[in-house]
Amino acid sequence: MAKYPKGRAPQSLYVLCSSMGGYLKKYFEQKHLPYRQALERREGVDTCHVYYEPTIPGFRADPDDQGIQELFIDPGVLPFVTNRLNLLGDSYDLASLLLPELRDAHRVVFGMQTGLPKDVYEKSLERRFGGTKHEYTLRAKAWNAANPWTQDYLKSGTVAGQSRILVTYMAYEGKPEPGTRFRPLAESLSDPRFVRSKLAWEGGDLQFVRHPRNPQQTVMFYGNAAAPFWAGEISVDEYEYILMLEFGADVAVNLSEVVDHVDYLAMPVPQEKALLFGKPVRGNLMLALHALDVLEGYYSKEQAPNLVGLGRLLRLPGNPLITKEKELKATIGRARGRVKKWLVGVDQDLVDRVVAYIDKECGGKKEECFEPHQVKRLLEQGDDFVRQWAEAAIFIEDYQSVGTAMLALIESQLPSHTSPRHARIETYAKKLEAMGFRLIRVPMAGFEPSLKPGYAGLSYVNSFVTGRQIFVPSMGFTSFENTAFSKLRIELPGYQITPVFVRHAILHSGGVHCMIGIVREPVANSTE
Repeated sequence: MAKYPKGRAPQSLYVLCSSMGGYLKKYFEQKHLPYRQALERREGVDTCHVYYEPTIPGFRADPDDQGIQELFIDPGVLPFVTNRLNLLGDSYDLASLLLPELRDAHRVVFGMQTGLPKDVYEKSLERRFGGTKHEYTLRAKAWNAANPWTQDYLKSGTVAGQSRILVTYMAYEGKPEPGTRFRPLAESLSDPRFVRSKLAWEGGDLQFVRHPRNPQQTVMFYGNAAAPFWAGEISVDEYEYILMLEFGADVAVNLSEVVDHVDYLAMPVPQEKALLFGKPVRGNLMLALHALDVLEGYYSKEQAPNLVGLGRLLRLPGNPLITKEKELKATIGRARGRVKKWLVGVDQDLVDRVVAYIDKECGGKKEECFEPHQVKRLLEQGDDFVRQWAEAAIFIEDYQSVGTAMLALIESQLPSHTSPRHARIETYAKKLEAMGFRLIRVPMAGFEPSLKPGYAGLSYVNSFVTGRQIFVPSMGFTSFENTAFSKLRIELPGYQITPVFVRHAILHSGGVHCMIGIVREPVANSTE
């Protein structure tokens, strides 16, 4: 059975069987659905075949070389209304850093929790984004519906020259239950272009690009993120068949069992018939030291003795990854066992002010302070107080991830660390090159489950490519990233390579591409 039985529309997926030779195939032909001999099953005397009718007949997902019509970004209400200036690397920072740099003007839709006075939103929009060339719209969201991973909700496409946008049936994002926070976009949009898919999927695990040798064909790169939602009783080939039907793809390439989403492994650079493609980094002392710097910026050394020992080892002369590998591995193991007891360094004066405010104004219940009417009162205390509180909240949220994530990055650089995923990546690379794609290798690290289950790792593949601009994710690893981005500029002369600081997103298994929902221009001559 599928892990989430409500992950698809009721009565949307079947296995049809018939004991009459040839009848099943004729039935598929009548329904204008492809019949695959290789997918036939035998159940007793019956011949069976998986059966699925796509949500939008004739829908073809837009390949990445089509122009952009709209961008959907959910920047979060508190940084938006306080016009936060400090960079934390969340979806608000993404919007603030990326949108002014875009060469072309676009329609930008900000998903925004409603409940505050209208003028608060209007003044904030003008104050932060008024000088940019784009046309902005605020899309109303429920107050508790914050979710920055807009890429995972929608895939645009075309039916007979008309734009249509599929949105996922239900988004889980690793949660045991979707809840109101993950209601699909279709439920909050009256735009007739938006159609709720009969299937649940995560858009970062689906990429579409023209075939480098046959531009009339659309290639779909896919992973297995959606499989637990509705594919529990079907084979991998049947799963692929259904995805191809739903999104109108001509060729499918399975890139699963390496990263959580394929946009961490492969990202089209359409004008070059190329892909940014992940290259696992190993034995890089510079990367390990950057990860150590992040750890030391988050945690109090007095409360993290293992971190002190780790720093002492990594900063020894020469290359301690080689000379002190055994000691480093043991120290990392001890640190991982203690990381939940490390204390994060937050301004104690701010903590005292926040606690006093919660006790006085919210009956001692923190969550009640963030209801709309209470946020309005908070804003009356002054932007600084709300902004500092919200920044501290993100800092503390990151604290829950940064320890294990950075320890995973450091351990992944030990020379003896190997993973079967590395070999799979090289197998995929050869397959893609054989199809005619040029691969531009960019770093990725720390993505193996043996290091930290549930963490997607660090991948500079997870970028936003538009025309001859590429917005790449940045952790703030200055020296390491300068080297990586310089190599990328050599590989892609004439391209503008722009780093975007998205540390918060990376710590929570995201990146630049994850936080941008892209709606592309329809192709005028598209046919069903």
